Amino acid sequence: MILITKEKIKYNPFSSDETGKYKDITEKNWLINFLHEEVVFSKDLRFKDVFNHLYKEKKTIHLLFRFCMGNVTLDDFLPDMKRKDKSGWLDLECVQIAWRVNPFEKETIDISTEFLGKPKGKDGNRIKGVETGVGLDFCTLASYADLPIRLNKHFIIEQYSVKKKPTLLLKKQRNFVLFDVLHTILDDVTFYGKPKERDKQFKTLNEQLKRIESGEEEMTPHKEVIKKLKRELKKK
Repeated sequence: MILITKEKIKYNPFSSDETGKYKDITEKNWLINFLHEEVVFSKDLRFKDVFNHLYKEKKTIHLLFRFCMGNVTLDDFLPDMKRKDKSGWLDLECVQIAWRVNPFEKETIDISTEFLGKPKGKDGNRIKGVETGVGLDFCTLASYADLPIRLNKHFIIEQYSVKKKPTLLLKKQRNFVLFDVLHTILDDVTFYGKPKERDKQFKTLNEQLKRIESGEEEMTPHKEVIKKLKRELKKK
């Protein structure tokens, strides 16, 4: 088990949580040697602490995760972490890494991870005891740099139906390995490219929203889209 704290990366092959005697591996190629070890966070860990750990290993990070980061580097996001305005459009309690399970046809299930924020006051829980969250795609890193970062281990499988509410088939807890954690953060943070490219995309979406609100553009409700598709299928 890997334990990530504010200052250290620690390892204990026999522990399953924060307790136990952990050995400091901060200076021992922890990225290369422990990618497939399960991981836990200390209770006082903040997002900026994780970013600092990654930044210290940026050469290795850029080598191992270039397929999800593209041409973007952690250096591109360092100013974004230090922005004084800390602009963000959400009031969050914490950020979290969570499981995402998408069932498909023919009994196949797509399992991935996502990086989310948990809003203050109300978590939007649809399933009792399972925290849900909102996307952080257009938030500056500074807006959640000081927030706690958590591992949401809830693993949910549901059966979906067009006419009925989803049916809960399985609710378990599943641990993350170090690779899951790093890949999820890096993929999400760099999804729209560098901070300037992300902010440009956010501005474009806001302008489109204003046009919709003013009546210049229209959006088609999801139900109408489904009805139209069904009519088209019947014709065939």
